[in-house]
Amino acid sequence: EQALDLVHEFAQDLPGFTKIQDFARTTLRETAGTLTTMGFLDVTRVVEAISEGWARIVQPQYKLMRDRLLELEDGKGTGRIALSEFHASTVRKGWWQFSETADYLRHVGALDESNPSRPRVIISNY
Repeated sequence: EQALDLVHEFAQDLPGFTKIQDFARTTLRETAGTLTTMGFLDVTRVVEAISEGWARIVQPQYKLMRDRLLELEDGKGTGRIALSEFHASTVRKGWWQFSETADYLRHVGALDESNPSRPRVIISNY
């Protein structure tokens, strides 16, 4: 029951979650066929197929995200975005992807605080 609650929560919070589920189910059917039980190698084959197929599906989204990050970049070639601009893009441009907190960005190594009065997002680490 708890797992189903999480699935429903993901479906509400993650755009495209249903597409992800459908893709995984289709890939499972195509890879495992009519197997009713699966061993380690069968599961490995399914996971590899999902991973490879998913990479092809999300590539255009990653390119769009990269292009948006570069559009927000502080000057040409700095590889940085003012944290304020990063967050403002969610409102100004409707880019919901860029809403992580400073704490989270710091935790993953994507926050440049060399100038404490002007923190910036490190594009390559994001």
